[in-house]
Order: sequence, then structure tokens, then C-alpha cells
Amino acid sequence: MLPKFNLPFAKMKATDAGRAAGHNCRLHPTESQLPKSAWFTPQGNHEVMAWRPEVLEYAKGLMKRKDAVVAISFSVQVGKQQEWREKPTEDCPEGRPRPNQNKALNALIRGAKEWAIKEFGEENIVGINLHTDESTPHIHVVVTPVRDGKLQAKAWLDGSQTCAQLRRRAWEVVNTYLPCTYTPGAAGGAPHDAGLAAGKAGQLAKRKAELDARERALAEREANVEARDDALWEREPAVWQRERAVEAREKALEAMAEEVAASTPAALKEQNKRLRAIVAAIPEAVIRELPNKELRQAIRRVQEAQQDNGLSC
Repeated sequence: MLPKFNLPFAKMKATDAGRAAGHNCRLHPTESQLPKSAWFTPQGNHEVMAWRPEVLEYAKGLMKRKDAVVAISFSVQVGKQQEWREKPTEDCPEGRPRPNQNKALNALIRGAKEWAIKEFGEENIVGINLHTDESTPHIHVVVTPVRDGKLQAKAWLDGSQTCAQLRRRAWEVVNTYLPCTYTPGAAGGAPHDAGLAAGKAGQLAKRKAELDARERALAEREANVEARDDALWEREPAVWQRERAVEAREKALEAMAEEVAASTPAALKEQNKRLRAIVAAIPEAVIRELPNKELRQAIRRVQEAQQDNGLSC
């Protein structure tokens, strides 16, 4: 029995299209990647047609609305997981790739590339990549829906009948290289779910790895908190010593002030008295506006002293 052909797709706005390069070109690890031992090829990603950001920029320049569809992302898939992989085992819970599949992969590449160029024109292809590092091999095709110098996504995706015709044209080309079946009117395939791994065992293994990583992160956070508590405990004696030093300095200044007052001539004492009275009369609202904290504290100490001596502020 021949494998089934699927062609899920996603409309992309300007904000979405640029991010697709990260996943399709494997510019960073993705959630859907399996362990390398389960890859169909050592590379994991094969560049069929290099990513061309200038094609996207041209399409963005044709936008008439902010929500315009500037690109369409297709995933060309033939066959299910069990047709590409052996049954899961303890040492490979994802299921090892079946041997001698390079011929089928090359056929899939040729068919997908020929269809994309025939359907959209080579000038409108943003990039084509074959992914062999997930549960099944598949080809990502990103194109801009430009026709007659305008963005016209509806020319390809205007309703279920138009989409079915598009899928049939794609299948007819791919089928000439890699025999497969397509049922007209059937669902074209769900959009790619990056959270799925190969098989139940693969999903469990991936979940276990996520929990292990989370447990390690929590242990690291706990160690950091304990280290911070130790550091605070070690700083406590130093803070206490600084407080005592400040108190001693304050007492020394008070003693110096008393000594100066005792040795000050009567005329200077009278002038000092008038100055204290002036300071005592400064309103609290004015004091709060002063930028110097030490000056504010000094004025308040003078006012408190004047109150203690029976003078009104």
C-alpha cells in the first residue's frame, strides 16, 4: 500500500515570516528535534534552496494592509512515522530509521522543489529545506504569494475547493518522483506540532528529560539562595561595626561642639544664638525641598535643640 501525501500549510504575516528562518534553517535548536541517534541523516537539515530574505522584503513592500499575508509556509510530507521508522526499542524509544531511504528522500526533494517552482515561480521562493531530525522527514517550502506584482494569497488559498486543487497539483508532481496516494477532499494535514516526538516512548523520554532539566534548575536556584543567605550573614557583623562607628563619631562631634561653645566669646555666642533662632524658624516645607540630606538633618537638630531650650520654631 502506497504512503499518503499530505500538504499542511500556514499563512504568514510580516511578523511571522522572518521567524520562520530560525526553525527552517535550524539557526537554533528546536523543540521538535530528536536525539541525533534517531535522525535519518547525520546533517538533520538539508538546504534545498537557500533562504532569501530579499524575497520577503519585496513582498512586504507590496503590503496594503498591516495584516496582509506576505508568505505561505508549506510542509510536504509523504508517509507516516511507522513507514519511515522501525518499532521503538529500549535503546531507541523513537524507533530507528529504516535503512536505505536516501533514494526516497532524494525523490521527495526533487518533487517538492519542482512543484514549488512550477506553482509559484522561482522568483517567489523564499527557501526550501529538508528536515531529517524529527519523527518523519518532511520538506518546508516558504513562498511569497505574488502574482502580477501584487500580494494575492487568495489565488491559492481562497476556500476549501481552491486549497484542494492546490494540494492535488502538488501531489501530481511529487507522485511522479515518489509514488504516494492523495484523497481529494481529505484534510491536508495538521500544521506542524513542534511538541510531538516520535512515538509514545519518545514523548515519555522527552518529558522525562524536561522534568530532569527543571529539577536541575530548581536545585541551582536553591543553591543560589543559600549562598546569598550566607553572604548576608557574613555581612551582619560589618554592618553592626559601622553603626557603632557612626555613633562614636556623632558623640565626638557633640563633644567638640560643647568645647567650641565653652571657648567662644560673648559676642560670637550672641551671634550664634541669633543664627540658631533664624534656623529654628525655617518651615518644614522648605526643609523638605533642600537637596542635601545632611543639611536637612543639621537644621532639624538645631530646631530640636531650640525646642528643648524653650524657644518656638
